[in-house]
Amino acid sequence: MEGDAEKNRSQYDTTLKDLFTQPPQRLLQAVIGRQARRMLPVEFASTQKRVPDLLFLLDDDTIFHLELQGRPER
Repeated sequence: MEGDAEKNRSQYDTTLKDLFTQPPQRLLQAVIGRQARRMLPVEFASTQKRVPDLLFLLDDDTIFHLELQGRPER
């Protein structure tokens, strides 16, 4: 049962990521009211792998980090 919940959570995360990246400007602008210049890579070198869901470079050179979660986690 726990495996099914994890599979569903991953499926929702993937769907939400697709919605934000096709194209990133429209949906992101609707959510935060600002336009992204481009999406940034989400993998960074470290001793422990931590991967954010999405990163955007905004027009004013600030970075917007969007973490997606389909369901509450314990």
